[in-house]
Amino acid sequence: MISLSALMMPLRFTSLVLVGLSSILLAVFLGHAVGVYTLFFILPIWMMISWIVKYGFALLEAAANGEEKAPVASTEMLGPFGDPRAWTLLVYAVAIVGGLWFAPVPLRIALALLAVLLLPLIQCCTAIGDEFLDAFDPREWWRALRGLGATWVLLVAASLVLALAGLWTWRSPLPVALQFAVLELLYLFGQALAGTVVHARRMELQFSARNSVERAREKVDIGRNLERQRVFDEVYTSVRVRRDDQAVRALERWLADCDARQAETDISALVEAGAQWNEPRGYGSVLRHLIGYCCRARRPAQALAIAERALLMSPTFAPDPADEVVMIARYAAQTSRRRTAVQLLDNALAQARGDVRPVLEAARRELP
Repeated sequence: MISLSALMMPLRFTSLVLVGLSSILLAVFLGHAVGVYTLFFILPIWMMISWIVKYGFALLEAAANGEEKAPVASTEMLGPFGDPRAWTLLVYAVAIVGGLWFAPVPLRIALALLAVLLLPLIQCCTAIGDEFLDAFDPREWWRALRGLGATWVLLVAASLVLALAGLWTWRSPLPVALQFAVLELLYLFGQALAGTVVHARRMELQFSARNSVERAREKVDIGRNLERQRVFDEVYTSVRVRRDDQAVRALERWLADCDARQAETDISALVEAGAQWNEPRGYGSVLRHLIGYCCRARRPAQALAIAERALLMSPTFAPDPADEVVMIARYAAQTSRRRTAVQLLDNALAQARGDVRPVLEAARRELP
């Protein structure tokens, strides 16, 4: 979806200050660049052109990367140095103007139409490419065309409208400074529109934007994985010093803040990580707690998977309390794992005391 906030970046205070200042200075410099004084104003004129061209590229890149705050018009944009991709559109415009100047009259309309059709692809390749020449590579054009899809038509139509508006402005009786201001705004709007479309089609273009839902989710996942590893380390440390109660409390705090999807993933990760510990006794305590959590969450499949892992480690393993054993055993029997169900119940009976034995014995007799 196209972001209106990003599209309106040319109307932000920073952009308007740049447009106003550069248009006035350009009008002044061009007005005095007459005769022998022309040489004195070539450099200032070039610096103003560099400023607005580089700012347009910065705006294109910012919009393509999902930013909605207008970039700062720094003085570093005045010089010819920096990212060469900033000059892509200027080189393209000079090439088109030169082609229109020297081409035969019958070919000028076709060349102008081709220029409008290619302009969105040039902008797209500039935004997502790494090198200056990527914007002029036909293979990159084809990639951009497939990624843009129907939005390419939107960009072509918008480019045509902006070009006609620019032509009308150039031929209008408006003051020179105002003409430059309007032309610069049209240029910036074209860059902002191209950037927002690139961001909206980033998945199809296989473009990894700096600010996107996917990148934000990735950052959250990375942070959460680091925190999860910290908890796992805390659990392992507690197990090593035989503080099983402390390890269980750390797990309880962690799982209490997880939603269902996260808890399932975290439990599986902890089971796999714990299998590498050289602490079978403490690992068994952790597994019993995880089985209890899964049973309370009504996830018998995961509870059974944990129990099967525990049985591989210790054939005499049994969950605790008895109702969890019965729940897992019944689910195992229902899913054609009667041997596992029998083993769990027999282990629980061997370790049972008091009034829980009748419950376990009844569940054992009920097995098919």
